[in-house]
Amino acid sequence: MYVVPSSDLVGLLGKWSSNDAPLNQLLAAGIAEAITRGDLPKGCRLPSERHLATTLGVSRTTVSLAYDRLRSRGLLLGRGGAGTRVSLESTSSPHPGSSRSLAGVQSRPGVEDHPDVIELTVGALEGSPLVAEAIAEVAGQDAIDLMDLRGYLPMGLPKLRERVAGHMSRLGVPTTSEQILVTTGAQQALDLLARHYAAPEASVLLENPTYLGAIDAFRAARMRLVPLAMDQDGLRVDLARNASFAVGPQLLYVMPNSHNPTGVTLSEQRRSELADLAQQNGLVVVEDLSPDLAFGLGLPAPIAAFDRAGRVVSVGSFNKLFWGGLRVGWVRGPTELIERLGSRKITSDHATSVLTQAVAVRLLERLDEQALIVQALVHERRNALMAALTSHLPDWTWREPSGGMSLWVRLPFGNAADVVQLAERYGVIVRPGSLFSPSGGFQDHIRIPFGQRPDRLEQGVARLALAWGEYRQMTHRRRVPSLTVTV
Repeated sequence: MYVVPSSDLVGLLGKWSSNDAPLNQLLAAGIAEAITRGDLPKGCRLPSERHLATTLGVSRTTVSLAYDRLRSRGLLLGRGGAGTRVSLESTSSPHPGSSRSLAGVQSRPGVEDHPDVIELTVGALEGSPLVAEAIAEVAGQDAIDLMDLRGYLPMGLPKLRERVAGHMSRLGVPTTSEQILVTTGAQQALDLLARHYAAPEASVLLENPTYLGAIDAFRAARMRLVPLAMDQDGLRVDLARNASFAVGPQLLYVMPNSHNPTGVTLSEQRRSELADLAQQNGLVVVEDLSPDLAFGLGLPAPIAAFDRAGRVVSVGSFNKLFWGGLRVGWVRGPTELIERLGSRKITSDHATSVLTQAVAVRLLERLDEQALIVQALVHERRNALMAALTSHLPDWTWREPSGGMSLWVRLPFGNAADVVQLAERYGVIVRPGSLFSPSGGFQDHIRIPFGQRPDRLEQGVARLALAWGEYRQMTHRRRVPSLTVTV
């Protein structure tokens, strides 16, 4: 079987990322065009997700989602260790919508053509009126003063660093502004930390499942990922302790508040135990506070509050609580580490936008007010999603989350990746659980965020139910053996 080298495939794609659509959609479209042109022969094997991601300079998730899109259209076959190859029937149909379903059964006519595809993929809300007011205030009152700053502030706007330090102190973590680095979202913070601690044979312990952006960041830094199981109280510290002795990791990444995707909150006792473990074994704990929709208010103190040795680094973001379009996050840690991360940030983007930082300063003044608004919306939409699932998909199960913006849903049987591919044909996009697992596990889970309006959540789940109904029929046909009757 001919294997297409990554470099050759990149050459065939040309300027595949030249517009503003999501990268995974653009990549899928580029590969589909190469297949249609005949540049990728039938049956040829494509590069692995990891190799193609490295060659393109994108995340592995981007390539994985692009391949999934092409599998759902019948253009690609196979996955995982078996390899991904171009379908033998991929170029015989002039329209990708007429491709066969996963079971080889012709898909229903027209189910792919939805003018309003519902994307249940983002665990975030739309911006509130408070955000619009803060933007207007910055534009109308703060702009002249900001112009005097020349805009080049690699460590962050001084006022914002002070406000974030004050908020961390309020949560029980005494902090000075010198211990804060402002970043372009929490994702950049994770990328900076991953690159800082990357080294030959370096390992990171992390929850299983976990945030897929963290998986991408640590994999891009070529760190070895060591997954650890969770329970209803969060990460199991006993497993972390055993792994820290066996593997000798550099980092432990954990989301103590509103864990993404499970919604679990780490118990206070385990927070203290993790801080002690970091001190005893010399590893660094990176606690990601960004999924939290209340900025820690009313929750146990951050892990850093129990840290006596400077071994805990905190990462946070304004994007979940206020608005994803802000792209403002931060890192809190020892001053020496913050300075080194600041030097790395300069090579990345020089500095985060001063205007969005100024908006964040304004918003922090109304933190408690915004938290109440968000909590009401989250409560409404979470209940709407759970009611829709109970009504349309009563055999799917989940645990009501204590926080966050998604449900971690388990299927009664089958492979979630196959269900996700069918669901896209019915006009709803969700993500399979395996994307959130460092080991590729949780293949019977789906993550369903509830950031959409209640009516859209209801419609999305109704479409999921149609896909699930087709999947049940397909799998039933596979299971039932044919009977031969001799007369």
